[in-house]
Amino acid sequence: MVRSLAFASLAVVSLTACEREPLPEICPNIEVGDLVISELRGNNEAFAADWIEVHNTSTSTIDLLGLVVRLRLGNGTIVRFLIRESVELPAGGYLAAGPMEADWLYPTREVPKLFNDVYRGYVEIEGCDDEVLDTVEFLALPSKGTLACGNAQSPPDIDANDDTATGCWCVDESMGGPQLLVGFGSPGEPNRCP
Repeated sequence: MVRSLAFASLAVVSLTACEREPLPEICPNIEVGDLVISELRGNNEAFAADWIEVHNTSTSTIDLLGLVVRLRLGNGTIVRFLIRESVELPAGGYLAAGPMEADWLYPTREVPKLFNDVYRGYVEIEGCDDEVLDTVEFLALPSKGTLACGNAQSPPDIDANDDTATGCWCVDESMGGPQLLVGFGSPGEPNRCP
């Protein structure tokens, strides 16, 4: 009996000593339609990196801290990524993100893949309270180039980018990127679809 009371007393002291203010909730203040998925890169023969690009269609800078990117792949895999640092995307800007090494032109080890040779799936971006800000269904990713949506004169929007088989999407196999790599796509820049 004495042992139980001592343990209970210790537990109360321990809980009191560890109390602290709760961490602030990280919640990006983004409206539906302000941020759209604009380019997908995976399953590629020409270049080892995978990425997902987003475009800020709003008229102001958006901080992506707390944004969630979710992949629902055709093999049943669901992967969620949380942006844990403040990343400011200016109005009209593009941002490509993925598991690339710092020295991505000459990687020294295997670069992780987002899509892992899976065909068919969904890419979603989520804001506060699990609100889905944009969803894109892809049926296949090209073996050369990227799936891209829109161009500088006609940027991607939330209504035209839902399905990569229709709307604003094309396969971009043109020259571009660092060192003018063939089929590199246009990460972080306006796309080149007709």
